[in-house]
Amino acid sequence: MRYSEQALNRLSVMQAIGSRGPISRTELTALLQLSSATITEVTADVVRRGLVRERKESIKRSGRPRIQLEVNPDGGIVVGTSLSEKSGLNVTFVNLASDILFQCVETLPEERSLVDLTANIASGLEAAIASSGLARESISRIAVGLPGLVDRERGILHWMATMEDSPYAVGPYIEDRLKIPVTVESGGIGMARAEYWFGRARKRPNFLLVDVDLTVVATLVSDGLPTAGSHGFNMEFAHIKVDSVVNGRECYCGGRGCLAAYCSFFGILSALNDKAAHEDLFSVPPLANGMGRFHDVVRRAQAGDPAMVAHFDMAGEKLGVAVGNYINACDPGYIFLMSSDKAMLDLMEPAFRAALKAATLPALEQNTEIEIGSVAPSWRELGMAALALEQLFVSS
Repeated sequence: MRYSEQALNRLSVMQAIGSRGPISRTELTALLQLSSATITEVTADVVRRGLVRERKESIKRSGRPRIQLEVNPDGGIVVGTSLSEKSGLNVTFVNLASDILFQCVETLPEERSLVDLTANIASGLEAAIASSGLARESISRIAVGLPGLVDRERGILHWMATMEDSPYAVGPYIEDRLKIPVTVESGGIGMARAEYWFGRARKRPNFLLVDVDLTVVATLVSDGLPTAGSHGFNMEFAHIKVDSVVNGRECYCGGRGCLAAYCSFFGILSALNDKAAHEDLFSVPPLANGMGRFHDVVRRAQAGDPAMVAHFDMAGEKLGVAVGNYINACDPGYIFLMSSDKAMLDLMEPAFRAALKAATLPALEQNTEIEIGSVAPSWRELGMAALALEQLFVSS
């Protein structure tokens, strides 16, 4: 979603107050390099709306005490939610100061229909709101993260693996049913927001996040905001071609040679011809059998099974080529490489590093920092809560 200059100013002011507050208007002007008139206008608006509150400076000094600004934690509640890899719908309630108020997991039945899945997500959110004990009217916005090709501006899910009835207006359906503003977004973008709002990227406004899990997702963040294409879609890094489109390994998208067909839980199990297990992985929610089978493969590779090690070497090589090509094209500067299964990345890392070095121009490779780590608990739904906060802050 593309924001106006006025909306970006509101977001910058709210983020600065949130991270630096209590802070005076004079300090905001110097920090953000905005005019005093703009700061006055924006702060008057967010104070009027109850997002920010004023208080007198506590430090005693000569003259009149300064009026300082801080985020009003009681000014509203946002909800972030994502599909769990294990049991259903993860839901997190956050106040305007980014404090977690309540978290829960709502069980979802296995679905192959996007219409039914959307209805079940709405039901899960209704149950979570009831369980939270929080006033429904205090909820300002909900953000839903889904693993698919999402048009965030319209709330339409255009494509999701295993779902036959897309595109579908997921956001409008849930919003109409709950009577609360709803934004739908790709889950990968949510994770990038979590890193920027709450994690290791708080002081890095420009970076690329790559998440290797059931599939592969990547998001480029520029000036603190995830980038999107001309139609509002996130990049489909999983379907970058790293092998022949004729003879390469078959991907769940129906094509061949995609990165996800080699470097993902799905890709590893596909290489083993474990069709039942990777079908379980792509159930919604994923079934325990598929996850258990994958973790068994990881354990065998860790124990030194040559055949299993070879699969992770292949995955690392393909990922190194894909990331190297991206560095050559876009020069992201800093890359977070993460997974919910850090052991998978550890197995892949030697081949990944070697392929990355071979695939990347030396000057770019030497100036690109890569950090490898695991996905923090609740990161996906916290990222969606950050999106809901962002949407609330930019609104007028």
